[in-house]
Amino acid sequence: MTRNPDLPSGDPSRIYQATNLVAAYSSPLAGSEIAVITRTSPIRTGDNEDAAAVVELPEQGAILAVADGFGGAPAGERAAAIAIAGITAAAEEARQDGRSLRAAVLDGFETANRNILELGIGAATTLAVVGIEEGIARPFHSGDSAILIFGGRGKIKFQSVSHSPAGYAVASGWVDESDAREHDEAQVVSNYLGSPEMRIEVGPEIALAQRDVVLVASDGLTDNLSVDEIRDGLTGSRRLTDALDELTDRARARMDTSDGKPDDLTVVAFRGVLTKG
Repeated sequence: MTRNPDLPSGDPSRIYQATNLVAAYSSPLAGSEIAVITRTSPIRTGDNEDAAAVVELPEQGAILAVADGFGGAPAGERAAAIAIAGITAAAEEARQDGRSLRAAVLDGFETANRNILELGIGAATTLAVVGIEEGIARPFHSGDSAILIFGGRGKIKFQSVSHSPAGYAVASGWVDESDAREHDEAQVVSNYLGSPEMRIEVGPEIALAQRDVVLVASDGLTDNLSVDEIRDGLTGSRRLTDALDELTDRARARMDTSDGKPDDLTVVAFRGVLTKG
């Protein structure tokens, strides 16, 4: 694994794909912290099929994105890369022409889905994105990659609903989180990029306080740690990079047990507000 704490600031987009990487840097926007980790499944012989990006938009805010290519479908890695490329390209266009973050993200989803379908090989991926500007976070997702927003004292301010039978059962209160991870259809995803019926779930605007944490993650994290474990690991006064290292080490350790689910694991975490000026 490679740690690179001082990524170059000239390019507004940082893209992570087909790699094992822990990368952390301090955002120049209002002193916010951003940490990224992506690790290949301990049982995978090929490349990591997750991809992620952080896009800084100095006059607007930031976009955080994670895509988890389907391991059971052809070219999952390629689909995830196309999803991230769609988001970063749309964000760059928005940066140049002043379009809203919301419009950029929606365009990115739709372009990526169209490009994956045009491959014609059954490729598919999840995509989870959070746009942050003026102290407001806005979540968008298709699939079962997770978006979580925690208050500085641990309150869950937002939790995305996994687009899967198990995810809907948890949201409806039919089963609890731990039982859902063992559900027969826990790995079935009902909405994803690469489908003509793909839909984008747009979450509410969430006001951020200075110590709030925004997390976007593939299911390698959420299939191995509970939401409470994730919250407890990320909230507090430690550096975000240190907290994320420890949290993902715990998830990887659980993958080695009978209760674990080995998988690629990718997390983008943000702490701060991002306000202009």
